[in-house]
Amino acid sequence: MPFSDTEHGPENDRRKIKEPQWSHIFEHWIKKAVESYEAGVIVCKRSPATPGNFVKGIVEDLDSSDLVIADLTGSKPNVYYELGVRHALRVGTIIITQDLKALPADLTNYYVFQYDYSDKDYQYTELFAKFEKAMHEKLKAWDDTANPSDSPVSDFLGMIHQRVEKELEQEKQELKNILAKIKEHFTHNFEVCEIILAWMKHEEPKKSERLTVVDVFAIDTIYLRLVAYNWKHIKSKDLNALGKIIVDQRRLFNEISVAWNALHANPKQPDMAKYLLSMLEAICKAKECFDEYWDANVNTAVETIKLVKHGKENPH
Repeated sequence: MPFSDTEHGPENDRRKIKEPQWSHIFEHWIKKAVESYEAGVIVCKRSPATPGNFVKGIVEDLDSSDLVIADLTGSKPNVYYELGVRHALRVGTIIITQDLKALPADLTNYYVFQYDYSDKDYQYTELFAKFEKAMHEKLKAWDDTANPSDSPVSDFLGMIHQRVEKELEQEKQELKNILAKIKEHFTHNFEVCEIILAWMKHEEPKKSERLTVVDVFAIDTIYLRLVAYNWKHIKSKDLNALGKIIVDQRRLFNEISVAWNALHANPKQPDMAKYLLSMLEAICKAKECFDEYWDANVNTAVETIKLVKHGKENPH
């Protein structure tokens, strides 16, 4: 709101409001109406006109406040400038004015209302009641809207946000496809390990149509797809956690593959046979809880990946 005298209205009926009246409007109209919306919860303050670079202090308030009330009465250029700064910084502005016709048309479709002001004491009660009612309606509308827009800037940013959300969903689907393939290859190797373990124990293995090859190449191929994909919105820390699970399991399968091939080439290696047997028993035991672990830790991790949004707190 203005810090100095203003004039507004048509040329033949200009109305002046002096600086002391603006202080009165803040204290006995705006502050009173805003704080009565949730008594004891909301704190309404006016950015002080401090000496020096007072614009710096105003901008800091514009950035830190959850809600800003902008009085555009008098069409002061500096007030419009500060409104533009607020629109660029964050969502959460209610515009008020004593002359709605003076507002640019592209602002009138948002959280805006006109109020009638009088410095006559006998008119205060009636006019303030109307002002307070209109202010509470705008505050409630703000509270009740999940993703509010208060300017053409936030409209534009909202469209960008929708596009980013769509891109994130596409990335999540790609990640799900990759992880489904990884799980498929893990399952293959688990079953091959069970077959090899049965052979080493001279037991009848379960019937399987799988080729009895511990295949780490297939895992490598899909893992390369994971690390080479141009992820824009899924954070590297999420991918790193998934990558560690995959790499650790892949190393075990590779160790079993190397030992099995060595033993197959030269069966007379009792230490190698004992080492391979212990690894197979460990990995086959791990298979028992693999599906549960994968669903609980990997698939769930993908589902919980979301865009970070600025939360709405109580207006100040």
